[in-house]
Amino acid sequence: MTISLERQLACAKREIALRQRVYIPLVIHGKMSQEKADEETPAMQAISETLQKLISAQQQQQPLF
Repeated sequence: MTISLERQLACAKREIALRQRVYIPLVIHGKMSQEKADEETPAMQAISETLQKLISAQQQQQPLF
């Protein structure tokens, strides 16, 4: 099964939003360290940025006709 870059990017963006909602309560209740939260969300943001660059590069390579 092939999943398009656009679909992967949408999923990564949803995951970022989920982490932003979920990690705060986890840190407050001691279920996750702030250090771990500070590492995980930026990692997913980097994935999102990489996918966006791949999509942009792919679009530039497509012929006009």
